[in-house]
Formats: sequence, C-alpha cells, structure tokens
Amino acid sequence: MRAASPRPVRGFTLIEVLVAMSILGVVGLMVFLVLNSGMVLYAKNTAVNTAHQQARAGVDQMLQNIHSSVSIPQLWALHSWSLSWWSRPHGDYVTRYSWRSLPR
Repeated sequence: MRAASPRPVRGFTLIEVLVAMSILGVVGLMVFLVLNSGMVLYAKNTAVNTAHQQARAGVDQMLQNIHSSVSIPQLWALHSWSLSWWSRPHGDYVTRYSWRSLPR
C-alpha cells in the first residue's frame, strides 16, 4: 500500500494579502473623498441658492413697497380746466381732462 501523501496547502502569502489590502484601502479612500466633496459642494450650492432666493424676495418686497408708496399726482391748470393723471400698476398713464373750478 501506498502511504497517503499530504496535500499541499494552498493560500496567499503575507505579502500578497498586504498588497491587496493596500490597493483596497487606496480605492476606498478615493471613493470616500469623491463622495465627501460631492456632499460639501451640494451643501454650499444649497446655501447659495437659499441666499439668492431670500435676496430676490427682499428685492421684490422693496419693489412692491416702492410701487405702493407712489402718490397719485394731480395738476391744476391756470384756467378752469384740470389736468389729472395717474399711473396704473403696469406703468401706463391715463390722462383725464375735466371742467372744474379752481380751489380758492
């Protein structure tokens, strides 16, 4: 009978394992850096968009306040004719002539 020969043990050497772990660590670090920079850029972009939106709302509010603070001017002619005009919300003017007695 033949004696059973031991099977050779197969596996990786310590150097192979260390090289594979190093490559995996570098690839993982690169993926982390890409994802982290993407999240930072997203947060900055969101903050800038919010600031722009608030600035637009402030300018719109100021514009609305300015439009609402305009008084309606009225001109009186030297003769008994009065000339009046006022502006509409979109900026076009309406002129009206009428016969009035001047205030005394």
